[in-house]
Amino acid sequence: MRYALGVEYDGSDFRGWQNLGEGGPSVQASLEQALSSVADAPLQVVCAGRTDAGVHGQCQVVHFDTDVVRDPRAWMLGTTTRLPRSIAVRWPGDRTTSPDWTSSPRRRTWSPLEAAR
Repeated sequence: MRYALGVEYDGSDFRGWQNLGEGGPSVQASLEQALSSVADAPLQVVCAGRTDAGVHGQCQVVHFDTDVVRDPRAWMLGTTTRLPRSIAVRWPGDRTTSPDWTSSPRRRTWSPLEAAR
């Protein structure tokens, strides 16, 4: 089954979203470790975008595939309790009831710096 999660984080303590192996702590590595603990099996997440070092994320959409059956709310609560305080899963969904996460339109927020480019 494919599950989706909405994740928020304060990126101050991370080298960015993407797991860079020995490159320092990442949001992705923290999330995968917490999810794997809930699943009692290794899991990898796919992200709809990424951030750089020190950048915060709001409603970052990720998904993962697993044969482990859990209620979507259990994935959310179980994962959040195993994450650092700077990361939280805000909503769960499963592919059978959720939109196509990879092709849904995204809302963008423009800052003055981005608008000046």
